[in-house]
Amino acid sequence: MLKAGEEAPEDPETSTRLMAERAGIRPGYRVLDAGCGVGGPAITVASSIRGVVVHGITVSPVQALIGHGLIAETGMAEQVSILQGDYHHLPFASDTFDAAVMFESIGYSPDRPRLLGEVARVVRPGGRLYIKDVFAQAGPLTEGQSRDLRAFDQLWHLAGSPKVPEVQAALIGAGCEIVASGPMDNVGNARFLRAMVDFDPVTIFRVTELGRAFGMKAENLPVFFGEVIATVRD
Repeated sequence: MLKAGEEAPEDPETSTRLMAERAGIRPGYRVLDAGCGVGGPAITVASSIRGVVVHGITVSPVQALIGHGLIAETGMAEQVSILQGDYHHLPFASDTFDAAVMFESIGYSPDRPRLLGEVARVVRPGGRLYIKDVFAQAGPLTEGQSRDLRAFDQLWHLAGSPKVPEVQAALIGAGCEIVASGPMDNVGNARFLRAMVDFDPVTIFRVTELGRAFGMKAENLPVFFGEVIATVRD
């Protein structure tokens, strides 16, 4: 997750606020969170920036149900809503939003030109699209890297890890201009590493599925945390 500095601690809410800043979200904005999960980042964004309203969409009815509960618990129903639906077919009119964010969600799309075209459609001219994800290396891969990347995609149930040039091309085709793109600095992976083991009362630590898949054999997994920032052309 994104940190405030190289030595700063990892914190989910701080990470979300930093990404909201990079996404150019300002007071009073109406924001789309495409692939919102259970809505944690949406709640953080709406509670951190005055007057912001966030509409999230997730394909998972379970995530939507959990998200509705979190919204109710935090008293954010007037500022945050979650729909269950397909983000390739958004139920919003064109130019509805001032900005859109996609936090580690485009890898689940089997048709990224369709997805990004649809997201760009509902963002007003001059509005910003912000994508933060785990991107695959764009250059040639070794046989081992290709194997490990396939295993990574399968483990996370991805349609395929996105590549920055492919995302840029889809955004340009959707009528956007690229503002910035590439690897992110000050990204911590402590939570990812902790997810590789579980506490076990007998053996002390038990390697999880994630740890078995990558902690021991993926020495050079060709992925990195990155971002792509774009604006919708006037």
